Amino acid sequence: MIKLPVRNSTGQQQEIEAVLDSGFTGSLTLPPSLIARLGLPWRSRSSAILANGHVEQIDIHVGTIIWDGTSRSILIQALDNVPLVGMAPGDMVKCVV
Repeated sequence: MIKLPVRNSTGQQQEIEAVLDSGFTGSLTLPPSLIARLGLPWRSRSSAILANGHVEQIDIHVGTIIWDGTSRSILIQALDNVPLVGMAPGDMVKCVV
């Protein structure tokens, strides 16, 4: 588990706890209810292959996190599960881990 500051739509930070998942190839997942509370803008819909092998259509939102003291805009997948931080190429974790 890691603590990750995420900015809401007004720029205020909220710290979330997320699991660092080396098998997840995205940037970050958050539950739809948390995305709504943060007011993160919707960007698109995409297909995702879940760990159980099922393919689901998911909403993609744009958000800002603070990683190693730096603000970074990332894509956030709306999944109703424990927040996951992944290893997306070029995104925040790959640069540091």
